[in-house]
Amino acid sequence: MLPCTDGYDGYRNANQMNTTHSSRGLIQRECKELFANIRERRSTTEGREDEVHEVAIQAMKIYREQVNDLLVNRTFWPDYGHLIAQVERSSGVFTCAGITSFPCSTYAEAEDCILRANRNRFSEFHHTGKAHVIFRLLYTTKATSVHLNVADLAGSTIGAPMGAALGEGQHIRMSFTSLRDTMRAMKSGGHAPFRNSKLTMLLKQSIEHGHMAFLATVSPASICHDGSLATLRFIDSLKPSYTAPTSV
Repeated sequence: MLPCTDGYDGYRNANQMNTTHSSRGLIQRECKELFANIRERRSTTEGREDEVHEVAIQAMKIYREQVNDLLVNRTFWPDYGHLIAQVERSSGVFTCAGITSFPCSTYAEAEDCILRANRNRFSEFHHTGKAHVIFRLLYTTKATSVHLNVADLAGSTIGAPMGAALGEGQHIRMSFTSLRDTMRAMKSGGHAPFRNSKLTMLLKQSIEHGHMAFLATVSPASICHDGSLATLRFIDSLKPSYTAPTSV
């Protein structure tokens, strides 16, 4: 499952991903449900060797096609971001070298991890939401290993067409185009251009083998009209591109 959020700045940030202890967002709710399911399974399979559960969280920010780790101090970020490498040519899985996988044994630890990532996310460029953020939950047992990507797509690029925002908008539009073209190619059986953006490279395994859901955050406010309309048009462009999951 791959919930992706897109929308107008401010409304998306307040209601979906950027959360506090008192107001849980999407990623925190997913974690809470996961640990609740783990507790339930442990209560019915106590003592079974194959019911060891391991949970880890990764948080990545894609800004101007540079990938950085939101779980470490920004002073340790590479000058040009973390490199993405193809781990297995047979499966085509991409991984980001140096990204922290933070182990969590309780929901409280997971929540603190998410809040730390959000603080890192907005400690710089706090005036702009022109970056993609991917939270990745890694869940492993003796029998299986799965992951859930929650991708908060960058907000609307409308309204700031000059200066640094111009470059931000170009990178965002490129990644959106790559995502749309990739999903359409998966549907038609053509060549999927995963390498055209860091976003599609990191989401490749979920796009190819997972279930996907898109959440669009819009506002009825007149000041958000253009951004909300652009968001709805983008989501609508993906409607004929939905793909069924395939086995790995």
